[in-house]
Formats: sequence, structure tokens, C-alpha cells
Amino acid sequence: MDIKAKIHNIIEQVIILKDIKRDDKIYYYDNMMYYHSPSTYQTIYRTVTGETREYTFKYLEQFISTYINTKQLINKNYKILDPTLIEKFNKTKYLIIHILNVLKETYPHNNSEIDNLLIFFSGSL
Repeated sequence: MDIKAKIHNIIEQVIILKDIKRDDKIYYYDNMMYYHSPSTYQTIYRTVTGETREYTFKYLEQFISTYINTKQLINKNYKILDPTLIEKFNKTKYLIIHILNVLKETYPHNNSEIDNLLIFFSGSL
């Protein structure tokens, strides 16, 4: 996957998750994270598919690693990339922090895991 495709995937992923609210749960489908709002469907879906909060944290860790890797690629190749695309990418960091903070409310007993993700992410900025 080329760098522009990586940037677009990250932007798309953040757009999908940017409106997440407390008690929404993340699931992974077709190489993207999505969320379900609290409902019977959410419970049934997570039970049938085996989705758990541990998987959610793994998805987020993988996403943040991809973000950091992509940011490093941007830093090495910024002269050949569209400045507008780089600007859109850079704006995602605030939404990612928002998403992680919302998940702290959803998973109050796992604040240390989410804090570690925030520290890992913030250290890359």
C-alpha cells in the first residue's frame, strides 16, 4: 500500500469513529473499526462474533501503530505529498485523542490500558 493510500485509510477510519459516544462498542470488519451504540443488537453481535474489549484494545493499538508509522513516512516524504492531504492527516490527531477519551468513559475499569494508548499516541506527535 502506498503512502497516500495509508493516509486516506487513517482519515477514513477516524471519520468512521469520530462520533463515538460513551458505551458505544468498537468492532472490526473488513479492515476497519466501526461501532455499535448500546442495544440488544450490540450485545448479540458481540456475543456471536466473539468481540471483546481486549480485541478493541488490540485494534486500537494496531491503528495507533499504523498512524505512527504513516506519520514517520510523511515526515520523510513531505516534499512529494499534497500539503492538503498532510493537513487533513494532521487534524486526525485531535479526533483520535477524543475517541480514546470517550473510550475511557466506556471502559472505566480499563483506564490504565487506554492511558497507555494515549501516552503511546501522544509520544508520537
